[in-house]
Amino acid sequence: MKVAIICSKNLICTNLSQLLPSETLEIVTGGARGIETCAANLAITRGLGLTIFLSEYEKYKSLSSLVKYLKIIN
Repeated sequence: MKVAIICSKNLICTNLSQLLPSETLEIVTGGARGIETCAANLAITRGLGLTIFLSEYEKYKSLSSLVKYLKIIN
């Protein structure tokens, strides 16, 4: 199962692994600081798949966040 963890730059979760379903095989994030960085570190530590979709500001300008989130949910 893929789990997307996004949008909480000011949140840090010390027990994130307890909140993930046991069937989690991959974590998907947008690469931001806060919970997304925590999730990426957890994926690496647990040997899970990790996909990070960074915003492409130069390419999409003001739509970059929308494009990033569409990639995450697909």
